[in-house]
Amino acid sequence: MQSHVNDETLISIGLRGNEQALDTLFARHRRLLHSLAVRILHNYEEAEDAVQNCMVLAFRNLQKFENHGAFRTWLVRILINEAIAILPQEKGQTANRLRAGCK
Repeated sequence: MQSHVNDETLISIGLRGNEQALDTLFARHRRLLHSLAVRILHNYEEAEDAVQNCMVLAFRNLQKFENHGAFRTWLVRILINEAIAILPQEKGQTANRLRAGCK
């Protein structure tokens, strides 16, 4: 799938069963998500888990995505929620700051 196709078009094509469109869509945002997850979790393996969880949730709920905002923003919100869920209890204050800042 060509990289110049916008996210909304890839979503539409992907929802009709085109796996290549979905691969392109998620690959486009993976680096950003991983970078953000590493910054939140300070752990490469946990960041990978958060990104994977984010991608699975986004895929399962893609039909619920509404084009009122950017797909990237929706993915980042899912990723932040997944990263917060992974944070150990002793990092609870960091999680609370993240929640407060993302409202």
